[in-house]
Amino acid sequence: PMFHDVNPHISRAIAYHTALTDGQLPPMWAKEVLGGIGSPVLMLNYQLPYMLNELWHRLGATIFDSYKLTLAISYILSGVFMYMALRKKYGYPAAWAGAILYSLAPYRFVDIYVRGALGESISFMFPPLLIIGVTTGSLPITILGWAGLFLTHPVASAAFSAFFLFYTLINTQKGQLTKSLKKFFLPYIIAIAISMFNLMPTLALTKYTYYSPSLSDTLLMFPSLSQLIHSPWGYGVSLPGPADGMSFEIGMIPLILLVAAIFLSFKKGQKELRFLSASCIVALIFILPISMPLYKLFLGNIIDFPWRLLLCIVFATAWIGAIIVESLSSYKVRKVTVVIITLIMAWQANSMAH
Repeated sequence: PMFHDVNPHISRAIAYHTALTDGQLPPMWAKEVLGGIGSPVLMLNYQLPYMLNELWHRLGATIFDSYKLTLAISYILSGVFMYMALRKKYGYPAAWAGAILYSLAPYRFVDIYVRGALGESISFMFPPLLIIGVTTGSLPITILGWAGLFLTHPVASAAFSAFFLFYTLINTQKGQLTKSLKKFFLPYIIAIAISMFNLMPTLALTKYTYYSPSLSDTLLMFPSLSQLIHSPWGYGVSLPGPADGMSFEIGMIPLILLVAAIFLSFKKGQKELRFLSASCIVALIFILPISMPLYKLFLGNIIDFPWRLLLCIVFATAWIGAIIVESLSSYKVRKVTVVIITLIMAWQANSMAH
């Protein structure tokens, strides 16, 4: 497949399979890469995507088909999990709207069909599991959500750690702060312990490696506000300035819902909507050049491409969509609104495909 990241992902998948065959558990050393010199890339890179690849490969799929199957299944499951998460909170029409917004957001298709971003695409499965875990109080589901993020994508892990910590704090009743923090950190720490075989070498040893691909200067990779509102679909790469070959568009319906949420959040009793709107605004600030001083100070060591934080906006606007649909006056109006959202999102996805 002709994706940006296909060569490194396929080579790592082959190296992962070879290492397992040689008896490495977990795989740490890719002995065949770099012309046979070998590399510690398996030790320093996220491992869950390659575990899933390996599962398909062991079932008989080729390495290439395993890669595509992993992207496909993670895409489907992310929508299913989002539907399940929102249904528990808001009901069927709102859950359908949120799942559609989450699945058909333009950035989702950029991740899959342009970048072939294996880790980031899989990471979309886990924030909905965290909603389910927090809503139901399920410790195993919450642990699964955090461990999945830790083993799949470092930027997503950092972003959603901050998101759900603040979400916990704003939903804490007076005098219940210690109890709420314990509920947040217990599954979080257990998930870190589960993921430590991957996290420890990454945190301890990455500083001894040299990785400097072309077009990797974070301070040159800010998209403009106009690109977030509308940018043409393309299969090229992210470039300094506004002449990028790929789209960073948030999408018409998510933007409309975000603007609506900002206005509605001023109403009494809209604490959750205020938090989600504020989260989107913070993510937008971190995506745009206005945040350059923060990247020079510390964010540049965490986030290589500011537009990666679109994953947070996709998640938050899907949740916002569910809240707004649920707040509509009657069940019939909610159903009609959901149909309209579905048709427009599907039309937008079809337009990108052509």
